[in-house]
Amino acid sequence: MPTKYLMARDVAGYNGFGLPFSLDGRKTILVANTEQHFTIPSTYAHYIAIVTHTQNVDIWVDGIGTAAIAGAGFSSSTSVLLANEPMAFFMDAGDVFSVISSSAASPVVCVRLYVAPPYTN
Repeated sequence: MPTKYLMARDVAGYNGFGLPFSLDGRKTILVANTEQHFTIPSTYAHYIAIVTHTQNVDIWVDGIGTAAIAGAGFSSSTSVLLANEPMAFFMDAGDVFSVISSSAASPVVCVRLYVAPPYTN
């Protein structure tokens, strides 16, 4: 059973970032210039994908198309460069989560999936 996304409230009643461990996640070691991907499960309609990764390497993710590494000059892209802290993305069932890096340092990517509201199948 997937873990539902529910932010914990702090003592003042504001949302805090206190999430339970996810029962549904993915992890991989990236090979330089080799795109990897997985499909978001179809158990529920919507998910929050929380991404953590090896820091200080370029890692690109995409949930609309295939992740692509930036080149010289500006180009149109839906790929997102991961910052050095966890990032969260709203994704629908059946979306493809794509990731790539140019780093030869074998960076690691971990994606934790949480069911997002509305909690419908």
